[in-house]
Amino acid sequence: MKIIDPKSDLGFKTILVDQPHIFIDVVNSMITLPKPVVDVTYISAELLPEINGIKNTIIDAYCMDTEKRHFMVEMQVAQQTNFIQRTLLNASKVFSRQISQGGKYNSIQPVYSINLLNHIMYAKTDLWHHEYKLRHHKFHKRSLDDVTLHFFELPKWQKFNKFDINNPLDRWMQFFTNPNFYTMISLEERQMLDKIYSAVDLLDTKNYTIEQLRGYDQFIDNIMIRETDLDEAEKRGKAEGKAEGKEEEQKEIFLIISELKRMELTIEQIANKCGVTEQKVYEVKALIF
Repeated sequence: MKIIDPKSDLGFKTILVDQPHIFIDVVNSMITLPKPVVDVTYISAELLPEINGIKNTIIDAYCMDTEKRHFMVEMQVAQQTNFIQRTLLNASKVFSRQISQGGKYNSIQPVYSINLLNHIMYAKTDLWHHEYKLRHHKFHKRSLDDVTLHFFELPKWQKFNKFDINNPLDRWMQFFTNPNFYTMISLEERQMLDKIYSAVDLLDTKNYTIEQLRGYDQFIDNIMIRETDLDEAEKRGKAEGKAEGKEEEQKEIFLIISELKRMELTIEQIANKCGVTEQKVYEVKALIF
């Protein structure tokens, strides 16, 4: 079986849009809820602005369950500036519009935003699942669960997590990072993992038109070009940083030499004036005297 990448726009929407059994399993597996989702109704993925001139928002997959709770699931392939703020804004729109639709405050139900990221969100921690909600600044157990944001870093899960096929969350994380794993499982395992294998089956290239596959290839090419451009930009930035660092160091040395030649200030005073350590002044002095 040859399958397309579930992280692509075509693949992600194929398995989550109009596939309620898969959507429900993804949500129940990825986040802990007071009550599991048992049935869902799809809602338009386009959040129209309430003010003219404001840009529309398109959500990858958006459903409401029988408890009237709202669930949004999105895939973010490329790193985007202020992505958390955009996610919060979208969730807030969904939350606030429950009132604009004629509801009362006591009828407002929670909003859950689930975001899968194909990039690193926080480089200084091994944690790959980040949950945000409003909490009391002193009593952390007191929280408002009306709007909850979840972010899953796929690359970090691959690097730091030990895959457990019996863990529902691990199963879906494996699916989104390495779906080909499930093309090699036994018939017995397929029956046990029927929701995931159903998703794998939907990704089979035989299910798509030539035009869809061309669009998919273009999507993959664009991602590769973007990643290459980012790598090149990072290399240039490092090289320029080193060059700037050397230039700055040369300026410091010139200032130190000038002050040493004047012989008007002490070593300590020169260090303070030039913004360097006394050790640096001694090192320069040893080179010229």
